[in-house]
Amino acid sequence: MRLRPLALLLATAAAAGAEVRLAAPLGTLVTAEGSCPGGRVVEALVTVPADAPDEVGVGAWAGDQHGRWFGRAQALRLRPGRNQVRILLPADQPVAGPGGPWTAADAAEAARSGLFLWSLRPLTAPVTVDGLRALPLPAVAGACRLRNLSLVPRAACGERWTLETIPDPYPADPYDAEEFALDLVVTAPDGTQRRLPGFHRLPVALAEGGDREEARPAGAARFAVRWRPDHPGHHQLRLEARWRGQAPLTCPLPPIEVHGQASDRVVRIDPGDRRFLQDEGRFWWPLG
Repeated sequence: MRLRPLALLLATAAAAGAEVRLAAPLGTLVTAEGSCPGGRVVEALVTVPADAPDEVGVGAWAGDQHGRWFGRAQALRLRPGRNQVRILLPADQPVAGPGGPWTAADAAEAARSGLFLWSLRPLTAPVTVDGLRALPLPAVAGACRLRNLSLVPRAACGERWTLETIPDPYPADPYDAEEFALDLVVTAPDGTQRRLPGFHRLPVALAEGGDREEARPAGAARFAVRWRPDHPGHHQLRLEARWRGQAPLTCPLPPIEVHGQASDRVVRIDPGDRRFLQDEGRFWWPLG
């Protein structure tokens, strides 16, 4: 459900276990105690007064230290009496917010969360919120897998080659290598091996924002591996994925035939004068 940008209209209420007077027609935030990085479940027991109108709504929100927040509204309105509320904020699924949908990285950095309540008409009595808490998403049963695998089918010496995939389940904190790690193992024609670590990547589109350039999400979060081959020939590839507490997943990939002349196009410190850089023995000066 798409939410209106209410960030400037929300009045912050007390923590869990409080009586909350709704600032109708504005929204009212109720903050859960403690932090829960990554995807989460926000749950509470919400008691609505008997004379409340039918349009009392509820949703879950999460916010980070930069003041950005994201939220998801519950489709069903609250009834007069006791309502058990349980709303999921997954780390890798769209959740509306003034700055666009959040990502797994946003979920990992979210330091606060809770409920937001609203009503179009004032209530004569307060709403009571008990047992408000944010919990990690429960583990999904089933085998771990890698989805939407895409790779460049050809490679050339000295040129960048890229592979991308979406781990399932997606890690709540994509920057924690203990939670999830992806490696590409490349076996060269001479039998030597290289292990290239993967990294979390969010596709973005750049847009003119008046006095600044804005980067907005342009696709699902994923993991990528980049490789720059330096010798031609037949290369064997395999992916290795590791989730916390799970057996490693190994995926053999189709072999790649690397074309072109041997090339070591990597900028390095000049061994003759460490103040400068060189590219294959030639002086290299960065422009930027």
